[in-house]
Amino acid sequence: MRKVYQPILIGLWALMFVWSGCTCQREENVLAKKRMSMPPPPNPVLALAKETLDFSDLSTNEKARDRINRMTYAEIRSRLGTFQMQSEGNLSFSRGPMKIKSYEKTRLLQSDAENFSLVQESSDNDRMQVIYVNEVLFLKNKNGQWRTSRDPTGERSEMLGDASGVWRSFYDLFEHALVWERAADTALGDRDVVLYDLEVRDMASDLPPIPKFAGANADAGVPRDGPRPPGDVVRRISDKESISRLSKWRELARAEGGKGKVYIDKKTGVILSVSFSGDLVIGDDVKPAELKVKLSLDVKNVGEQKDISVPKDAISEVHRKKWPVKPRKFLEKNGLVAPLPETEGDAP
Repeated sequence: MRKVYQPILIGLWALMFVWSGCTCQREENVLAKKRMSMPPPPNPVLALAKETLDFSDLSTNEKARDRINRMTYAEIRSRLGTFQMQSEGNLSFSRGPMKIKSYEKTRLLQSDAENFSLVQESSDNDRMQVIYVNEVLFLKNKNGQWRTSRDPTGERSEMLGDASGVWRSFYDLFEHALVWERAADTALGDRDVVLYDLEVRDMASDLPPIPKFAGANADAGVPRDGPRPPGDVVRRISDKESISRLSKWRELARAEGGKGKVYIDKKTGVILSVSFSGDLVIGDDVKPAELKVKLSLDVKNVGEQKDISVPKDAISEVHRKKWPVKPRKFLEKNGLVAPLPETEGDAP
């Protein structure tokens, strides 16, 4: 009898073993685990940086012209590696008796492993210093102390984009009137470059009809910033908002004149130097506003590694705690004070 049941028992044990190994998971869980075991998707910036750029004739090749002049900082870093960048922008805005002048100077050192050092100074006596080392962001404003941040939102990418975008942003405003002429094959330091001369055509007579705005006029159709409600957090303008504002300026702005020079690196297709001055008129009123621009951009020491040190006097990031809206209830809940006696109005 024992010999008869022994094969049956062995079969049951084998079946139980198979069932115990079956996890009967949902399809989405199986796919999620499969994705976790797969290699990360390719970085699109690396793919862009491997492209060969055609800078042979930017006077007629509009696609290549926009591709080179609108290159993002991430791609510039991927193509050049380590380098130093300096830029300066001077603006003069006038509308009737109102005149505003401003400037911004930027010094940027890009090291390896994405480490960088950034200093920006502006005409309103503002100075910002940023250092990124070993995946820690250090920030300092004017004469304040260095503060550390893990940069969870990736703000450093926006900072680098803004710092490197002085020519990129004004190219968008002037590109409708720029005439490109290949002037020479030359050298800039130890880099072989192509030099293009720029001329800005006078297109002020082609101003669009004056738009009609409700209420007071707004600069180029962009409402002026009003008073902020209490508690409103001052935030950085997003790329989407910035593009929207620039697009409105482009719709109403026309170039009035200007000139410049652009040096393009033959090996990487990156712009290494720009000197440019130009005038714009913005036809949003009977008397158009005028904007005068003068800027310079220089990229040097490509491929030269320079170490960036951690600030010695940096302090930890300040975390502000949110206090309870009803402190009495908070104290009662934690047993720190006795509950108040209920009144007739509090009774159910």
